[in-house]
Amino acid sequence: MRHIMVDLETLDTAHTAVVLSIGAVAFECGTDHAIDRELNPANFLYAEIDIRDQQRARRTVSTQTVTWWMQQGEDARSLFARGRTRFDPATALTAFNSLVQANATADDGPLIWGNGSDFDNQVLLSFMEAYRIKPAWPYRNNRCYRTLKGLRPDIELERSGTHHNALDDAITQARHLQKIVRALGSTM
Repeated sequence: MRHIMVDLETLDTAHTAVVLSIGAVAFECGTDHAIDRELNPANFLYAEIDIRDQQRARRTVSTQTVTWWMQQGEDARSLFARGRTRFDPATALTAFNSLVQANATADDGPLIWGNGSDFDNQVLLSFMEAYRIKPAWPYRNNRCYRTLKGLRPDIELERSGTHHNALDDAITQARHLQKIVRALGSTM
């Protein structure tokens, strides 16, 4: 079965948060197959999203989260730089659905992993609902990476790329998930 790790960068922790970017990677779990953008570029999605387009959908921003962003590293904060290519929400969400569909099997869609049962997947689903885009996976395929990593806190998370870049975080989390699943003796 295929898996997709998703990571969102947002301006709030509520499910109605303004979404700054979506990062996602399709991968095999329970294996040591490399997660490598150069080998399989079609397995990756990174979309920075225009926040002005989200005002119509009543998305939320929290002062605490904005303050937190200003305390992050320069590379992470570059997400706020002017002149960057950004996508309208519907285009970004449609691209995510396309990644899901490209990784579906004849029997079922891929499992969609997010960091927290109440964050990435919930925010993503709320975001899709706001733009009337139906998720390309069944609700039963949502998975919580945070819960699984809690089962093996002894397995070190090895960061790659920029911390708080949605794609870099999704890749880091997917690699960590592979290690955890192998250590648990599962093939998922």
